[in-house]
Amino acid sequence: MNDVKVAKDFMRRHLVTLSPTTNVLDGIARLLRDNISGAPVVNDRKKYIGVFSEKGCMRAFTEPVEAASELGIKSPKVREFMKRDLITCFLLDDSRNDLAVDCDDLSRLKTLLDFCARIDQ
Repeated sequence: MNDVKVAKDFMRRHLVTLSPTTNVLDGIARLLRDNISGAPVVNDRKKYIGVFSEKGCMRAFTEPVEAASELGIKSPKVREFMKRDLITCFLLDDSRNDLAVDCDDLSRLKTLLDFCARIDQ
């Protein structure tokens, strides 16, 4: 029997949230520590008011890095932050894109490989 996965099989049970006054560096550290790509931002009444995502993290550093560059301050290079170990999953059907995945978590890798096997049948 083919086990169909639904959203609740993948979603977090204990949601990580941030406050709108959370320091950007603390927010980034929280995303990294919890291995998540974004977190809801909630107000004092726990009402959702937005999301702090990977893209938001990158935007937070664009202006300071550009300003530093204009002042002649050298900014870090990509090689200092890039991930070197990448696991790839190539599908045989040309109608689908190949997948390149950063999988530190072995359970996520197993889920991905199970998914690849199912859609490749």
